[in-house]
Amino acid sequence: MLQSFGGLFNRAVIWVWIIARRICGKRTFIRLVNSACHAAYGSVNSKSTVLFKKKYREHNERVKAVIPREKLLIYNVKQGWKPLCEFLGCDVPEMEFPKENVSLAFSQKKISDRVKELSAFSFLILSIFALLVGVLYLLCY
Repeated sequence: MLQSFGGLFNRAVIWVWIIARRICGKRTFIRLVNSACHAAYGSVNSKSTVLFKKKYREHNERVKAVIPREKLLIYNVKQGWKPLCEFLGCDVPEMEFPKENVSLAFSQKKISDRVKELSAFSFLILSIFALLVGVLYLLCY
């Protein structure tokens, strides 16, 4: 269910992207996206790590200023279960605190699977297109 919702959401985002680009025109749309990225991250250059780190720190400071101290947990996963469980008011689990990035491995697998699907789909579309071109060529000559 969640996968189909994610797929539907992705398609909706792509359609909104396409429609907005058609309405605004390619250059205006690119300027709009770049402006949004500049506003959010300070740059559109993926190598601007200094700016991204600065924006990250600014965001954290904003969160600390807005959220009441008793409702905010400043936590590093290296601290393990104890501070997290104390903050949430629950017992510390018997199991060891997870140390691997399961989410990253899962995301990488999903991306890899999606690339394979898109490659197979692209091959299918190109094959059908080539077949249609061949049939049209034989019919016209």
